[in-house]
Amino acid sequence: MLPFPPRNPEYRVGATVENACYLARCNSVGRNFAKVPFKKMRKIDDLLKDGQKRHSSLGTLLRQAASQQHLTAIVRALLPESLGRGISGVSRHGPALRLHCDDGGIATRLRFQLPELLPELRVLADFADVERIDIRVVPRR
Repeated sequence: MLPFPPRNPEYRVGATVENACYLARCNSVGRNFAKVPFKKMRKIDDLLKDGQKRHSSLGTLLRQAASQQHLTAIVRALLPESLGRGISGVSRHGPALRLHCDDGGIATRLRFQLPELLPELRVLADFADVERIDIRVVPRR
């Protein structure tokens, strides 16, 4: 039977560090298992610092989230307060701007505001190439 946990600190068995994966990867005799090089555990502060790097996955997600928050704040500022509160997010999809609303009533009121909203948005540099606005209802959970 294999020692549990593995004696060699350079390897961890299985794809993750959980002991359950170690046991799952062993066959019934306990001799056949996959060795995966050990990855050093990192603190969350280090991951967030690496998130500022241009090509990291976390950095990409952080930039996308910041961009969507920026777009949402601009659109909310151009709408009446009662409608702005009902917008949960704004995203770009090519030449289309997608507004995500909390309920159908706000979506209907926004559709009536579109003829006024689109020219106001096109004046701004962030929205200069927007051709249309799509409204989606996304209920809060």
